Amino acid sequence: MSSHAQDHTATVYSTSDPFDAEIVANALRNEGILCSVLNSHQAGLTGSGITSVEIMVREIDADRAVSYIKKTSRTEN
Repeated sequence: MSSHAQDHTATVYSTSDPFDAEIVANALRNEGILCSVLNSHQAGLTGSGITSVEIMVREIDADRAVSYIKKTSRTEN
């Protein structure tokens, strides 16, 4: 049985740009952090930036993911 904390996820990054989300997600994966990108197809279809693309990680990896994103970020998010 898996631990309860591994069953929960947290949003660590949100953007209106699906390409930006994929770049961040790939960087997290390269760091060994499992993640999922949500809403990437909907954001691209609307073209309005209203739909947010989110990167989700396991709750136990959230602090490490946020720290990595902040450390490597080109711009404030």
